[in-house]
Amino acid sequence: MSDSGSATIDTQETFIRQRHAKYFAMCLKVLPRSMATLDTQRMTLVYFAVSGLDLLNSLALIESRRAAIIDWVYAMQVLPDKDNPGLNAQACGFRPGSSVGAPYNPKCEAQACLKHDSGHLAMSFTALSVLAVLGDDFSRVNRQAIVQSMRALQSDSGEFFATADKNESDVRFLYCACVVSHLIKDWSGVNKATAVAYIKSRQTYDGSFAAAPGLEGHAGYTFLCVASLYLMDQLDEVYTKVEQDRIIRWCIMRQQTGFTGRPGKLVDSCYSFWVGGTLKILGAYDLVDRTCLRGFLLSTQSTTTGGLAKSPDTLAGVGEPDVLPLDAAINMSERASQHAASLKF
Repeated sequence: MSDSGSATIDTQETFIRQRHAKYFAMCLKVLPRSMATLDTQRMTLVYFAVSGLDLLNSLALIESRRAAIIDWVYAMQVLPDKDNPGLNAQACGFRPGSSVGAPYNPKCEAQACLKHDSGHLAMSFTALSVLAVLGDDFSRVNRQAIVQSMRALQSDSGEFFATADKNESDVRFLYCACVVSHLIKDWSGVNKATAVAYIKSRQTYDGSFAAAPGLEGHAGYTFLCVASLYLMDQLDEVYTKVEQDRIIRWCIMRQQTGFTGRPGKLVDSCYSFWVGGTLKILGAYDLVDRTCLRGFLLSTQSTTTGGLAKSPDTLAGVGEPDVLPLDAAINMSERASQHAASLKF
């Protein structure tokens, strides 16, 4: 039965790829009223939708809008002040949306900076990822400004703050800094030595990683730490095979049908990426019961609108034939990752 046909589809057996693709395309046009509070994270929503379409090999659905989306992403770039570049040097990067009221500037021309206008490290990660997925050449990315900003966002302890006002920091933003550095091929904005020390301080007795020293290990933070070490080419330098096997063991023990994020918790489809991605980086994804995991993920599908409960692209790690292979470390398709790697600066 076609996935665009009868509503009597057995979602335990059928991956309704076309319906999921239409769901992501719809999210780029309109979102329900209940999501209005996420307007300040619009760049992240665009990233989820565009990356989801890419993994479903369905970017053709937005081909007519590709250039417009790329222009919009560039218009969200916070650039150095045209008269005094040092005035907002710590705030450069990409903002999450247009709510600050900055002029629409897709050509990235030098302008006077606005008070309170600031890039956000997570939005720089998602913005560059969208550009890579859409095949952009990064020609309008101010790499130097992003690197200079990242230097200012890293503390002496190795952590990264999300924004210039330094009111939020944890492993998430260290990971974002690593992906940004990887994509723009410039690591001069990251002090790797202090970053590695920061990551090691988050490891728990059972091999997993936590948000802070002394807290319980969590699958999300475990992925962020392992992926960051991998992107910095430090994973094998920091942890021996035996030590990596401890991390693998903790991850494998998270599988029930799907994966849990911590011991004693319920399965949640988002952890199919957090745990699955970690195992893929560590070269241990073959230990996963893929049949069991696939059945769980298919059960989370919405046959009405498309989409998977709580996670847009988890089937990429299952080896689903209608889904492109995933570069787990940077959370984008291998196709987009290879495009980014081919760019010359």
